[in-house]
Amino acid sequence: SLSLAPKDIQWVAIGDSITYLNDHAEETGGRISKGYMTLINEKYPQVKYTNQGHNGWTSINIADKIESLELKKADVYTVFLGTNDWWQGKPLGTLADYQQNKGSSTVYGAFRIITNKLKQLNKKAKIILITPMQRGDFVYINNFKNNAYGSYKEKNGQTLEQFANAILEIG
Repeated sequence: SLSLAPKDIQWVAIGDSITYLNDHAEETGGRISKGYMTLINEKYPQVKYTNQGHNGWTSINIADKIESLELKKADVYTVFLGTNDWWQGKPLGTLADYQQNKGSSTVYGAFRIITNKLKQLNKKAKIILITPMQRGDFVYINNFKNNAYGSYKEKNGQTLEQFANAILEIG
């Protein structure tokens, strides 16, 4: 029998708390009702996602732990990282770190490890890199001592915009 229903699309979303909280909205004290994966899934029900969001993690953490994350083969991978790299003062590095696969000591190098792994899992998969969004001042709802200023200031001599531009350059 011929089915006209669209084929399911497997999506693995790799990210930080912005990704993680999609499936844990109760942890936001009602500040989010739906995350980006849910919104996409509602519009495109054939898209089935796996949430690989890790609170507070950087692209460097993801690269260093890539083999233990149990990433599965998928049709689409999204990588939504960079804001924690910026906030934690991780070195951005240069495009050469990405091109020459120089390892996870820089954000550029970490992205190479991540994209290499995704291509190893499925060389035909679409890999979508999502740039970090501008940040306002942040105060954690359950602990006011956990706070961060917005992306209007440099952190460790680097701007969040530089991280976003690096991810665009890698793409």
